[in-house]
Amino acid sequence: MKIIVFSAHPDDAETGAGGFCARAAHLGHEVLIVHLSTEVQGKKIEGIPESQVRSAEGKAAAEILGVQVAFFDYYMGDFPVTNESSKAIEALIRENQPDIVLTQWPIDSHPDHQVVGILPIRPYIWHQSFCLGFYEVYTGIQTIDFQPNRYVDISDFIEQKREAILAHASQNPQAQVQMHDKMSAYRGLEMGCADAEAFHILGGQVHTAFDQLFDDIRRYGQSGGMQVIGFPEC
Repeated sequence: MKIIVFSAHPDDAETGAGGFCARAAHLGHEVLIVHLSTEVQGKKIEGIPESQVRSAEGKAAAEILGVQVAFFDYYMGDFPVTNESSKAIEALIRENQPDIVLTQWPIDSHPDHQVVGILPIRPYIWHQSFCLGFYEVYTGIQTIDFQPNRYVDISDFIEQKREAILAHASQNPQAQVQMHDKMSAYRGLEMGCADAEAFHILGGQVHTAFDQLFDDIRRYGQSGGMQVIGFPEC
C-alpha cells in the first residue's frame, strides 16, 4: 500500500503521525512524507540558511521512521491556495498513485497548517482514487475542534516517534516530545492502549483503505461506542 503524508513544516508529520508512519513502514507499506516548506524567506540558523538546516533534520527524521521524504519550496507564512498550488499537489499525487493521503486538520491557528490541510481536498474530490484523512498537532493550541474517528496503537513505536521529533534539533524538540507524549497517552486512554494517534478519515463509518493497514484500527460505532475493525495486515 502507498501512503503520502503532507506536512506544512518539517516536524509536523512526525509529531502528528510519526507513530503511524513508523508502524506502516514496519509492516512493509510505502510511506512518503512531503513537507511543503523548510524556511522563512531569508532566515538563517546559526549562520546557515534555514532551509538547509530544516531539510537535513527532515531527512534524518524520515530515516529514523523508515520512510521516504520530499520537499516543496514554498516559504513559511506564504503558502498559496491557488489553482497552481492545487495542481502541484495533484501532480505529486498522480505521480505516486497513493492508496491513502493524510494531511493536517485544516481548522488550525497556524495559517500554513490551514493551507496544507486544504490543498489535498481538491485532488480528492476531482479523482476520488484515494482515501483522505487528517491528523492533529498541538491539539487545543494549534489544532482546533479536532474530531477523530480512527485510532492507531503506536505503543511499540513511541520511542521511534520520539527520536524522529528529537531529530529536529533547531525546533526545541524536548518540549515537543513532552507535549506529544501527553497527547499519545490521552489518545491511548481513548483507544485502550498505552499510546495511540488519532485521525479523522473522510467517509465516517464506511470501511476505507486506512482500516486495512492494521488489524486493530479502532473507530466510533454508530452507537457512539468504540469498535475494533478486524482487518488483516496487508
